[in-house]
Amino acid sequence: MSKKFVNPMTTFIVGMYGISATDASTIIWRGLSKTQAYATSETFAIQESGQTVSVPKLIIEQTGVNYLLSN
Repeated sequence: MSKKFVNPMTTFIVGMYGISATDASTIIWRGLSKTQAYATSETFAIQESGQTVSVPKLIIEQTGVNYLLSN
């Protein structure tokens, strides 16, 4: 799911809104919270500046909520 959906959407959101790839990916994963891929994962591999960063589910959830509350 990450390669087919999350990575292309991350690139799009970073270009459109100028936020970090990590923030964009966490927002996207938060939107996928009802999927099996999200439910069965505890960490998420996110591409940031050419490197893969492992982000825990708790950070995904906190970042998604923070963006939701800021708008």
